[in-house]
Formats: sequence, structure tokens, C-alpha cells
Amino acid sequence: LKKQALENLVKVKIKIGALYRKLYSDENTFIEFVKSEFEKFDRVDDFNSFNFKSIFKLTNEALSNDHLEFQDVTPFMFLKSRIIGISANKNIRYVLIDEAQDYSIAQYKILSMLFKNSNMTLLGDVNQSILPFNKVDDYKEIIQTIKTYKQNVTSDECELTKTYRSTFEINEYAKQVLPHHNNYTQVDRHGDEIVITKQETFDPVAILEESLKLKNSYNTVAIVCKNIEETLLYNQLISSKEYANKFRLVTKNDNV
Repeated sequence: LKKQALENLVKVKIKIGALYRKLYSDENTFIEFVKSEFEKFDRVDDFNSFNFKSIFKLTNEALSNDHLEFQDVTPFMFLKSRIIGISANKNIRYVLIDEAQDYSIAQYKILSMLFKNSNMTLLGDVNQSILPFNKVDDYKEIIQTIKTYKQNVTSDECELTKTYRSTFEINEYAKQVLPHHNNYTQVDRHGDEIVITKQETFDPVAILEESLKLKNSYNTVAIVCKNIEETLLYNQLISSKEYANKFRLVTKNDNV
């Protein structure tokens, strides 16, 4: 009986994989399905901001190679939970989630199912979100989601309103562009005023030259690129003989 049960479980798991592959088997069907889901929640503008043809192509190729991308783990797990359920981990008593603003509601559903008996602490700042499509404006929906899957739980929210990061001038400038909760205070530590300089046309060489001048006055000067194309362009320039050993490319593996 045990052997038969294991064989049946393997068959079910295979079917889940086949179901997920089926979702990405036809491009038009996939896009129409996703569009209908966005329309249900009145998010048509969000739908139009994504390139779902590219998403379909990349995901289809990954699944064809038996590879599940990080972005697909959560929907795959949620599909599994709806078909065969998820076994809760009863040994973990406490779960701490850092950078809580970068987890989606779907991920919180999975975490709540996995750790039904665990206490949870969430640490985060919605103004530091690097995944804006998660639409995390506050933690009310997150807390409600957790309570849905973890019955009879209570929650406390503590908002820290004093920052020890950066100078007074940097924090005051940041308040002008922060979309949420910018009523914090800061340590009275002053520095230079923020200076904004705009180029009429994009000139990366001019930016490199200006950066070298700034290095005479500051310990550290950084060029922060907007996308991978800019990054590759600057990497090519700083690798040339003219700028050899004057700059270095900082990657995700560098501790700075």
C-alpha cells in the first residue's frame, strides 16, 4: 500500500508539472487568460505595461528544459496547494522575514500555509520596494492574508519613524520623491546640499570625466545605471585604456 501511495503521489506531481506547462503551451491562449485576470481586478493599465509575449517565450523555453524560474516557483506552489495541498512544517516555531515589502501576496499565502504554527515577524519599508509590480502600499493586506491562513492569530504593528541613515539634506530631498509614509524624522547630521544637473543629450564620456573631477573632492563617486544596456556601455568604456584602473564595475557579489 505504501509503495502504491508513493507511486500515485509521483503521478500527481507529474500532472501538476504538465498542467503548468500547458499554461505556457499556446501564446495567444496564455495572453488572453492573463488579460482576463487583470481585468477582473481592474488592472488593465498594469497589463499593458508588461511584455507578456516575452514572458511567455522565456518561460516556455525554461519549462522545455525542465527549469523553473524563480518567478514561477510561487504560482507553481500555489497550483500544487490547490490540487494536493501543502504539508505544513510543524518544527519551525518562528519565522522572520526581512525586506517584507518585496514579497507578493501569493508568496505570503504559501508561507502562511507552510508555517501555520509559527510566529512571524515582518521587517520592511514600502519606500524601499524594488519590485513595484507587487503593489505593496502598506502591510494591511499582507496581515489579512496571513490571518486567513493562520487562524486565531493576533498581530501588532510598530512603525519606526526615526532614520539614522544619510544626512539631513539627503533625507529631505528623498521625502520629495517617496510615494509612501515620508513623515519620518532624522538625526541632525548635516552635509552638502543636493545638486541636480541635467544633460541635454546622453553623453556617457562626459559623465565619466565629471566623475573623475568629483573624485578629487569625495572619497567615493558612483555612477548608477538605469538598465542593463547602460551598464554594459559604461563597462565597455571603463575597460578601455583611457580609463583603465580609474573605475571598477560593482556587481551583486561585491560587498560595498
